[in-house]
Formats: sequence, C-alpha cells, structure tokens
Amino acid sequence: MLRTPVLVSSLTKYLIRFASSSAITKADLGALSSSISSDDTNIQTPQNIAVALCIQRYPHLSPEMSKLESDYSDLIEKSETAESYLSDHELRIKRELQTTQQKPKEIATSTTKSPSTSAAIAVETAQDFEDKMNKEFKQFQFALRQTDDDKTNNIKSQNRKLDQNLLLIVQRKNEKNGKDEWIFPQKLYEGEKSLRMTADQVPSICGNLNVQILGNAPWAWYKSSDKTDPIKIYFFKGEYLSGTMKQFSSKTSSIYTDYAWITHDELPKYLSSSYYKALVQLKMKLIPNLLRQIVESNTLHDIIGSDLVTIFRLLIGTPKSINLRNIYWHGFVQLNEVSIKYSYLLLYLLLQIGPILRLSHTVDIITRKYISLDKFNNNNFKMPDLLDNVDQITSIIAHSHIIDYGFKPLLKQSFDYYKQKNYGYSLALLLPVYEHILRKLFVSVNNCIDRLLTAEATTLYTTLDEILCCCLPDGSSNKLCIELGYGYMSLLGDLITLPEGVCLRSKLSHGEIDINNVHQNLTNTAICLLLTLIIRYDSSQHICDNFSQTLLDTVSNYKTCYHPVSIAKNGIIQCITNMKNLPEIGSLVLDSLLTDNNNRTTNFFAIQMKLNNFWRTEINGFDNLLVDNGDVSLKSIEAILFDHSKPLNLINRYCSHCTKTTYNEQPIITLIRQMSTLILNILLNIQSFVKLRENDCALKQLRERQRENLNRFLKLFLQYSLIFICQLNSIILWSLDDLKNIDVKYTILLQKLLRVWLTYLENTLTLSSSARNRWDEIDALCMTTIEKSNVILK
Repeated sequence: MLRTPVLVSSLTKYLIRFASSSAITKADLGALSSSISSDDTNIQTPQNIAVALCIQRYPHLSPEMSKLESDYSDLIEKSETAESYLSDHELRIKRELQTTQQKPKEIATSTTKSPSTSAAIAVETAQDFEDKMNKEFKQFQFALRQTDDDKTNNIKSQNRKLDQNLLLIVQRKNEKNGKDEWIFPQKLYEGEKSLRMTADQVPSICGNLNVQILGNAPWAWYKSSDKTDPIKIYFFKGEYLSGTMKQFSSKTSSIYTDYAWITHDELPKYLSSSYYKALVQLKMKLIPNLLRQIVESNTLHDIIGSDLVTIFRLLIGTPKSINLRNIYWHGFVQLNEVSIKYSYLLLYLLLQIGPILRLSHTVDIITRKYISLDKFNNNNFKMPDLLDNVDQITSIIAHSHIIDYGFKPLLKQSFDYYKQKNYGYSLALLLPVYEHILRKLFVSVNNCIDRLLTAEATTLYTTLDEILCCCLPDGSSNKLCIELGYGYMSLLGDLITLPEGVCLRSKLSHGEIDINNVHQNLTNTAICLLLTLIIRYDSSQHICDNFSQTLLDTVSNYKTCYHPVSIAKNGIIQCITNMKNLPEIGSLVLDSLLTDNNNRTTNFFAIQMKLNNFWRTEINGFDNLLVDNGDVSLKSIEAILFDHSKPLNLINRYCSHCTKTTYNEQPIITLIRQMSTLILNILLNIQSFVKLRENDCALKQLRERQRENLNRFLKLFLQYSLIFICQLNSIILWSLDDLKNIDVKYTILLQKLLRVWLTYLENTLTLSSSARNRWDEIDALCMTTIEKSNVILK
C-alpha cells in the first residue's frame, strides 16, 4: 500500500514515453517546413516531391464489445436496475400479481359488487403484454454485421468491415525493379502554390469519389531510400463522403493497375515496411501534457490495445473515473482507505505492456532522458542534517496532532526510506502528506473548511496550485501566504512552485526524474520544511531543543535563489566577479574616471547623468545609494546589489491575479538575464585576447604605443560599456517596486534602452571571438549604441 504513489509515478513515466513514440522529431519538422515554404530559395524540385492522400471510410457500425467491456456493461446495467425506481409497467405487474394472489371469495365478492372490476380482469394483463412483446422480439431478425463482401473478402468493395475504418490504396508497377507495389493515391507536386492544392487534385485520379480533405497541412511524410532518385512524399488525410471507384482516370490508368479498400490491421500486408513506418511513427502530434489526455489518446489505444486502455481510463483517467493518481498525489487518501488490490492491479498493468510491445513490431519506443537535478545539488539549501537528530524527528512525528492518524505511517516510512538512502521513494511518500497538511492550514486561515476534502469529479480540487496562489478564486487574498511568511514561501517556491526551481512534485509525479537518482540534499530540505511546519503549528511540540530552533531560524531566514529576479541579480554578481578576476586588469577596471576627453567618454557621462537625474526624480532614496559621486564603477554596482534597505517581496510577484495595470516587469527581467549571459561570454573572449597580448608583451613583441592602446582599450571598453550595462541593470533591479508607480511610457523607454544595449552585446560577442578579434568594429559599434541611447533618453 505504501508503494502505490511510486507505482502511479512509474505508470505515468511509461505512458508518456509510449505517447512520445509517435511524435515527429524536430529534424523532421524542420525538413517539412523547409520543403513546404514557398519563400525558401533552396526548395526541392517539383519532380522530387509528391502528395499522397489517405482516403478513409469511417465505420457504419459500432464495434463489437470485448469481453471486458461486455462484462462491465452488464455490471453497470445490473447496478442501475437495482438502484432505479420501478417503471409504470413494472408497477402494473406488481399490482396484478397482488390481485391474483387474493382468495377466491374476495375475488367473487369484488366481482359481485363491482362489475367493472370483472371487465378489468378480462382485458390483457401486463404480463400478457410482456410475453407478447418477448415473442415478437424473438421473431425479429437483426441485420447481419457481416456482409456478402465480408464472406468473399472482396477488398474492392466498401461494403465490408462496417465496424472498422477502411483506407483506399492503389497498386502500381515500380519502373526500376518491375515489381508491383501498393501505395496511397498520390500526385507529383507541379509547382502549385501549396501542397494542399496538390492534394485537392488527388481524388480526381480515383474515379468518381467525393472526398473531404482534412486540414491544410500534411500529417506525415516519407522519404524513399533510393539515393539515385529520392522522392519525398507528404501525406494528407481525407474523409470519404460518396461515390464509387470502378476505374482510374484516363491519365492515370497506365500508372495504377489495381485498388483496394483495407483496414488498418491489413496495412502491413500490403505496404512496404519503410512506407508503413512513416505512417505509424511520424504522425504530427504533440505529446499530451496531462496523464488523462495520454490515456484518452488514440495513439496509446493503437499501441497497447483497447483492453488495457479501458482499465487505464477507469483507474487514472478523468476526474469522473477512480482517478487514483490525483487523489494519491494530492494527499486526499490516507493509509488503508484504498484497497491494496489497486496496487497489485497497477503493477500487473505495467507488466503487461512489455509483452504487448514485443509482439508488435510496428513501433520503436524512443526512450526519453530523465531530467537531471544535478544543478540543484549545491549550497543553496543549507539545512541541518537529519541523521544527527533521528530521535527528535521520531518524537516530533509520533506526538504531532496536526498530522492525521492515517498519514503518520506514510511519514514514518518516508523517513525510513531517507535513512536507507532511498531518497526518491522518501519524497514519493512525503509530498502527499505535505500537501494534506498545507491544505488543512489553507482552509483554516481562509475560513473555508468545506474545501478540506474536496476531491470530487464536479468540484475544483484544492491542490498546491491553489493553496500557494496569492489570490483565491473569488479574487480575495490568500491569507496563507502572509501566515507562512517570506522565508517559508521562498523555500516552498524554490522546491515546488517556481518554474526554474526544483519543481519536485511535478517532476516526480510525472515520471520525469529517475527516482533512484534523487540527491540527498533535496530530500533533506523537503523533510526539514515539513518538520518546521509541524513544530510551528502543533501545540504539542515544545521548542526546547537546539534542533527545533535551528530549523525554525533557517527556514525563516531563507532567501529565494530560483526566482527570476534572484537569478538576474546573481547573474550580475557573477559578471562583476569575473571582471575582477581578469588577469592584470583587475585594478584597472576599478578606476571610476578616465582621463581622456574623447567623444565616447563625454557621451557616456551624458547618458549616465541623464539616468541619474531620472533615478533621483522618480526613486526614493537613490542618492543614499550612490558611491564614487555616482560614477560608473564596480564599487557602485556592489553597493546597489547588496543594499538591503529596500527588500523586494518576491512571493507571487508574477501572479496574474495581482496585475492591476499594463506594467509588466517580466520583459525587463528577461532582457537583464540575457545581457548578463552575453557579458559572461564576452569576458571569456576578452580573457583569451588579454592572455595572447600578455604573451606578446612577455616576448617584447608589442611596441610601447600598442601596450598603451591595450590598457586604454581595456579601461574604456570595460568601464564604459560592460560596467555601465551592469550598473544600469543593477539599478533597475533595485527599483522594481518604484517602477510600478512610474508612468508606463518611462518603463517602455527603459525596455528600448535595454534592447539597444542587448543588440550591442550580441554583436560584440561575435566580433570579440578568437576567430575574428574585430576590436575596431566594436569601438565603432559602441559609438553607434551611445548615439541611439541619447536619442531614446531625450
């Protein structure tokens, strides 16, 4: 029972991989788009492109139910019959049965007193009517599901396999090997404006057929293996509406010799293996994002069959099904509330998928790589070591009143897995318990107790997405965010909710990470977070030991590392750190003023003065932030980045419910992060350039003027371009809250200014590479960017 969430996670992982097996690759999409585009100058010649049409006749009858479906239908019918009210006919039979059971004297008496009763008894009874209808039903002859064409296996007739799809294929003689081959009706592309126009002409070669083409884009493509005369075929889908195919048109009668209407199962018998795989494996479908979309997809149905898919839909399908996955992962089920038989059933289903795939040779499963969590195995999560405090943790769990009795065994087993170094299994059991506790706090502080056990098909689930949102569905504020505080919400965001954070719950529950390769640091942090919650809100826990107090202090003082603003800030810090570490010039770039009075320096000062005047006017406390008289320097950047007089509240900062105006800081943050990445790469190019010049200096291959130009360039380039950009970005990050209150036109100007310097950095990265070293062009580019900046700031 304890392993059911793990089984559900594994099942999710496998289903996602099966769904992805039929998805077209990026290379295929690229080839397709380049071939379709009419603007591409390198488009293939018309002789090498053909358009095929898959004409499909849809079923006329519903397919026969499998034994599983039939048994389930009978079960539902019996259940509905037992629970439903009696019909008028059944009530009449019941009354008549009671009448016939009366004593003969009572019947005689009633007949004497009321002649009408005798007449009523003489008419046809309800039972007589039912017997009459049953006799008539037995004489009724149903239409046969199997037609005469089915008996003779007439593949040229559409009046066969009425409960299945039929596809039209044609036979032609291969000019090279002289063999007959079956293909879908196709036509060479002859320069039409689009492939769809070519597809419209395909039905004309098939005689008198009325076909509705579905969509304007092909759904699959196939490239022949013939290197001497390769041809690429694009497939469109078409729905057969009416008409018959008795003979080919006069233009194609010499090309095509025969035709047939066949089912999907019969395709491998007629089509070549490579041609058939193009249809099966290169379907242009997006992989569904949700598990219920996967189990409802036709692709999964084609791969593993209807029986398994039916069971999947019952167990883990829509909210109207048993919905095992969601009620487990969202913490709605306690220990022993769901029978262990479901665990056995899930395990059995997993074991059945392998044999089905081995017997079916039409699909090659493309294994997805797991998402690596190695980048999160760092010092950002600094929590006490749990193994040093086993006794305290056991006591906290055992004596907790905030944890329901049915969840305690799951939490204890989770900690046991942690001690055994099975960190993935530990998280699989921990996260549902954690969500349940947060839900209890959510409904308590927001006074909505009716939402505690909401897990019904017709009602919105109360999950972490809603629990941690800053607003409730009615627009009011979520009091839980304020109740938990900045530190707790920040750590919660880094672990679970922030897109660039760990996203533990979503990655684990969707099978995106290897459950056997989860880092100890992440599981340790998640358990510490839960223990802090228990200690803080459980009145039975007395903070009397160093471990409990350390947990509370650590979580309370935590600052987010994976919020977009924090990532942007850390990117700037990395830039100035790398600038300081550049060889031989660490001291040069710290100078706050250049002695040369050229136009470039003057214009840089003009830009900086305009910006400083703007900051002073619109941002409170800006003058207190300035060092070195407001000049551009690394020292001033550090003072801005590490100033804590105006801390930003990053909790739910990008929540759509909180957007009251047209201002949106996300584009600004994105630009700043892009610029920091470019600066880091440019610094690598500069480092290579400087090392080369240092070697020339050591070998005395540089003249005095060249050495002076080198030092001057490094001072100028670093101080009045890269350092200027870093300082501009730092001030913007520091003043994000103030920018919300500034006129929108000024924030738009800031975005324009950032984009101008982003373009400068992109060009500089290319020009500063070791293969080019075009520093003179960078110098001219810098002047052009300065002029554009002055125009924007006027």
